Amino acid sequence: MTVAPRVPEKTFEVHGAVNPTIVSLVGAKVRFKLANADHGMPHGLAVTPKSPPYPRNSKTEIKPPIAGTGNVSHENPRMDLQVATTRWFTLKPGTYYCVCPVPTQAHDGMYGKIIVK
Repeated sequence: MTVAPRVPEKTFEVHGAVNPTIVSLVGAKVRFKLANADHGMPHGLAVTPKSPPYPRNSKTEIKPPIAGTGNVSHENPRMDLQVATTRWFTLKPGTYYCVCPVPTQAHDGMYGKIIVK
């Protein structure tokens, strides 16, 4: 995850799309890979059926996640980014959200939608 120029700092970006809506087919195996390029700031990804708005301390609202990376810190200045991957999982039809589990991040807009058809 990197933040492009003129894009709000607390966002997920996937191939240039900011906080995208991802559409998946029922039964598809899904896995997310999170790349944190934000030195000094942990980020993560958790999949939840809980929709926004999220409270300031969103961590309590997404436990346990359907799948997640945990928090990924980026403290090594010699590395461009830190990477973590979720396990493979499937979702039932419906709407889900991928949110950053670091407190305040989802509240501040760091989430995207997943629609399973």
